[in-house]
Amino acid sequence: MTRLGSRVRAAVLLPALLLVGCAGLLPEPAPPPRGFDFGPLPDSASTPPLAAGVSLIAVRAPSWLDGPEIRYRQLDRHPAALSAYAGSEWVAPPAELLEQRLRHRLAALDSSANAAVAPARLEIELQAFEQRFESPQQATVLASARASLARRGDIPQTRVFTIEVASTPDVAGATRSLPQAADALVEAILAWLSADGD
Repeated sequence: MTRLGSRVRAAVLLPALLLVGCAGLLPEPAPPPRGFDFGPLPDSASTPPLAAGVSLIAVRAPSWLDGPEIRYRQLDRHPAALSAYAGSEWVAPPAELLEQRLRHRLAALDSSANAAVAPARLEIELQAFEQRFESPQQATVLASARASLARRGDIPQTRVFTIEVASTPDVAGATRSLPQAADALVEAILAWLSADGD
């Protein structure tokens, strides 16, 4: 091989060798986020069938809850700061996951006894869905929603539902206890509807 050919080969191989040598110094790529939902849809509970039809229009949420982040708040340090866990998130915004479960339960309680009557319109606004740390060793989760039920010709009835559930102080506790709070929230709304929204 000529001297010129050796120089060309060295010029080509040197950058490749440097890249291989430096590869061990580069940080490991971050693992992809873990996606969580609320688990399997719940079985039908003991809530009695609804006396009249209810049409769920939507479950909405304010902008800070309209994303997949798993939120937590440190009441002992920064009670006004709403933070999110890194590396873990919901597979969809909490309002969307809550709507799926509420529609599932409403379908199980649907009564055709008053099919001739226009169904009441139900709207839900999710107001809080977060884990709360009273201290680094103690946490709960909070789910709160405002329900509005409107029957034709009547003034809409509203009710605020708040569910608090104990949680372990970590992301595993949040992803386990927040779905429990969501299901309890759904059952509380259904019990209210079964009482005809009183």
